[in-house]
Amino acid sequence: MRERPILFKGPLVRAILDGTKTQTRRLCKPDHFGGSEMPPDSAMARAIEFGGQKSPFGRPGDRLWVRETWQAWPVNVSEFDDSGPLSTESIRDRVPAHFEYQAGPTDSLGPWRPSIHMPRRASRIDLEITEVRVQRLQDITEEDARAECVDPMPGPVDVVDCGNGHGYFDPAPPARCVFEELWDSINGARAPWERNPWVWAITFKRIRP
Repeated sequence: MRERPILFKGPLVRAILDGTKTQTRRLCKPDHFGGSEMPPDSAMARAIEFGGQKSPFGRPGDRLWVRETWQAWPVNVSEFDDSGPLSTESIRDRVPAHFEYQAGPTDSLGPWRPSIHMPRRASRIDLEITEVRVQRLQDITEEDARAECVDPMPGPVDVVDCGNGHGYFDPAPPARCVFEELWDSINGARAPWERNPWVWAITFKRIRP
């Protein structure tokens, strides 16, 4: 069993804590397959069929520890709840991680710090991988889109183009449409939905540290 870090944005961290997010999709990169370019589709299909792909995020049974925007606690602050509801909707609604430091006389909390710099000892969320797949991004199902913490759109849709030219009462799976927008908001600059890139589809469950 190996442990690896993984980054999540604030809303997705909240979804993991709520138990509504159990999957994540991460872009496949050439170096994941030992080269400077992505393998051709035929090679990817053979690797998937015969189980030849090796995820850089781990395999079932391995663990991921979540990196998120974090804040250090002074040594005189000892009580906090790392699993309860978060108090505000601002960027500071992440409950600070339990990483203590020596505070000055007028100091209360340390500065907010980027997720990439979170040390292992400050992480409050551990995940166990239960399944790893390689697939095209647009192969995501309605069920999988909901596992990405995406809620279906209620009622008629007149603002989301699901790819079939219709607006009102669009028959395309609504959760997939919402996931498309979520994906592009995060990855649109380098790998937009319309390119249908290869992704790692990782299913996980939260475990208590």
